[in-house]
Amino acid sequence: LFVRSIQWIEERVWLPNWQVETEKHWFWFAFTVLILLWLPHLIAKYPGVFIYDLREAMFQASGKYIRTEQQPIFVTLLIGLFNRIGQWSENPNIGYALFMALHVAGLAAVLAYSLTILRKLGLSFGFRFMTLLVYGIVPAYVGWVTALGKDTLYLIAFLLLASEMLLAVFDSRTFLSSVKDIAIFFVSHLLLILFRRNGVGTVIVSMATSILLLWRNVGWKKGLCWFAACTVGLGLSLGVYEGIMKLGKFEKFSAKDAFAIPFQQTSRVFTLHEAEMTDADKVIVDHVMDYSRISTTTDWSKAERAVHSFHLNAYFALWRKQLSEYPLEYFEAWLGVNEALLDPRVDGSVYWSLTDNTYTDYVYKHSFNDMSIYNAEELKPLLEPQRLATEWYFDFPQIPLLGLSCNIGFCMILLAFQFAFLLRCGKHWTQVLVLAPSIAVAGMCSLATPLIYLRFALPFVCAVPLQMAAACLSFRKEQKEKQANVIDSQS
Repeated sequence: LFVRSIQWIEERVWLPNWQVETEKHWFWFAFTVLILLWLPHLIAKYPGVFIYDLREAMFQASGKYIRTEQQPIFVTLLIGLFNRIGQWSENPNIGYALFMALHVAGLAAVLAYSLTILRKLGLSFGFRFMTLLVYGIVPAYVGWVTALGKDTLYLIAFLLLASEMLLAVFDSRTFLSSVKDIAIFFVSHLLLILFRRNGVGTVIVSMATSILLLWRNVGWKKGLCWFAACTVGLGLSLGVYEGIMKLGKFEKFSAKDAFAIPFQQTSRVFTLHEAEMTDADKVIVDHVMDYSRISTTTDWSKAERAVHSFHLNAYFALWRKQLSEYPLEYFEAWLGVNEALLDPRVDGSVYWSLTDNTYTDYVYKHSFNDMSIYNAEELKPLLEPQRLATEWYFDFPQIPLLGLSCNIGFCMILLAFQFAFLLRCGKHWTQVLVLAPSIAVAGMCSLATPLIYLRFALPFVCAVPLQMAAACLSFRKEQKEKQANVIDSQS
């Protein structure tokens, strides 16, 4: 139905002369349209809204806090640079505005580049233009391009990778013959690692699937060469990360979020079956969690200490034992954590807006702001437009059909349907590999995130148009093969 609708629009709506003119400068046309569509939001959101993580990264960069890799190290260095620019100009808002400009230029350029990939693969002007409008209107893009922090920067790198994966899957030979595309592919992996600590998981999945894909599509010799290139690329990326760690004097930091699911499962088991637990079990749990509060909340305060102690080994030995004894409770706890990821009725929308609140109080969910880091007097006339724009972002899901584009649960279901559809389309099973980066992000959300809302699911939510493009390309390929088979049979 989706593909047929696109074909109907192409035949009846688009004007040939307008199409020809825009095709001549397609990248710059798309880039300009995006900036114009976003411009009212950029003005209202000046100089960009700090996500609370970035506040901590800035204080690490300035030396107020100890530098650790809890926040992405490259993001820490970037905000440190732009904060110094604000100090030199004696107006911190100028530095933040330049940092927002980096977000805007980067995301607009990557989205425009993804549209040039769609044109290279032969997708129609109608489909690409509608995708451009989605990029310009949907809050998952414009509502986050002004949110300063690691999430938008990670999104830029992810969409760059997703675009190159689309080309690699549907035109492997063109991809391998282009030095530019190969370079962009590996640069996107480096940026994923630098912009988020768990980006290495997405990188490993992406490289593994690309090796399998090219091995299958272009032969084992080129596949072997690609395997060597990916191995070197991954090694260099990790080497660059470690080099920045040492030069920037960052300390290692354990990923406490990785304990989210096990801790929730343990909390549920001990809450429902406390009478069956031994005193030794309770002591083990109390070493990594606050046992006195286990029925009401999951306390992370002891997790950092537990990572570097023998208590964590004892805890996971208990966790594995209870897994076999209480599998239903474990599954229920996992469902509880992943409610927003699996149920479209749950609204996981999160957007930021500057207000006159304090860092510890908030107007919008998770929207903490420390106005002391801004030139607050300069921003007072913009507070009301910011609130107005943010209210529009939160109301967007109420729009029929289009509003679902920001719904995490719907996008997750759509990802599953896309997987089934690409498997169904003929004998080209390798087409499902185009979804590998999105599946990797969704998997990490479901297994290692204590709270699921839009910022964590942003990559695979914003990649939906590229997923739909893959469906169109797969459908078109299947139709051509059917037509060729009919001609052969008639011959």
